[in-house]
Amino acid sequence: MNKRVAVIGAGVAGITAASILQENGVSVTVFEKSRGVGGRMATRKSRTGYEFDHGAPFFTVHSPSFLNTTQTGNWANHVGVWDVNDPDKQVPYFVGEPMMKSPIEALAAKLKISLNARITKIHRTNGKWGLTIEHNDHKDIYDMVVVAAPAFQVHQLTRFSKRLTGQLSQVNMTPCWALLVSVNTPAHHRGPVFVPKTGPISFIARNSSKAGRDSKRDVWVAHASPAWSQTNLELDPEDAISHLHPVLNSIIGSSEANPPYISAHRWRYANVAQAAGTPFLKDETASLFAAGDWCLGPGVEHAFASGEAVAQSILST
Repeated sequence: MNKRVAVIGAGVAGITAASILQENGVSVTVFEKSRGVGGRMATRKSRTGYEFDHGAPFFTVHSPSFLNTTQTGNWANHVGVWDVNDPDKQVPYFVGEPMMKSPIEALAAKLKISLNARITKIHRTNGKWGLTIEHNDHKDIYDMVVVAAPAFQVHQLTRFSKRLTGQLSQVNMTPCWALLVSVNTPAHHRGPVFVPKTGPISFIARNSSKAGRDSKRDVWVAHASPAWSQTNLELDPEDAISHLHPVLNSIIGSSEANPPYISAHRWRYANVAQAAGTPFLKDETASLFAAGDWCLGPGVEHAFASGEAVAQSILST
């Protein structure tokens, strides 16, 4: 297939699509506005060596295709099972190893990727697509473009397409504040996962209990509920910490007021409340595509399925 494809976004969907296309001989360039790959399959590392999976805390596997992917190639070398000791858990919890983003980083190493490349405009010229990159005089043109980003960001770049605008209007994504905390004295409650039924926090993970992590350091990640995160979306990180940290302490049984490390991260588009209901979207020209977990659901597997589907669609044309 003698086509040039640009993929905007280096999360699970974007890297999956780019990898499949490149493996089938397509010329692909990935553009990522951040300084690293992985999207919400993310890990933050402090200067003192603490590591926090502050995006997706784990992923599950249901489809045969994703199962095969996680058992072979780059994924297989960077996936571990997270034993959460939950008898009600229906399927295993998997994590990237040694970090959540490790499988994506391994795939990305084989791709042509431009980091710190924020796309500000997509434009159509003589049957081709051009990209405007912030602070960059980029002149290349492409036959096809895949925008693998949160639905709202896709909409910002594709307002010229009535078809995409109509489909994207059905999607709803909600925010999430993540609290990242390390403690000196191990918390009284040492279970790997907590799911509070009430209050501002909806999910807590003992990050250091995951496969491949330093179990000698007591490290926690708490996700605020979508409702609390939406109401407090514009808080400063310090204010988010002041609200959430006492709640986390009370749940995990910690009395540490001044932990060795604490921070908060705001994900504006974290949870998929209403999916598009289709693996990917495409515009009127059938050469501009939109992909992401929001197409199908809230999980890593949904992002993978979307990226895989859009790549197969491009290869079939």
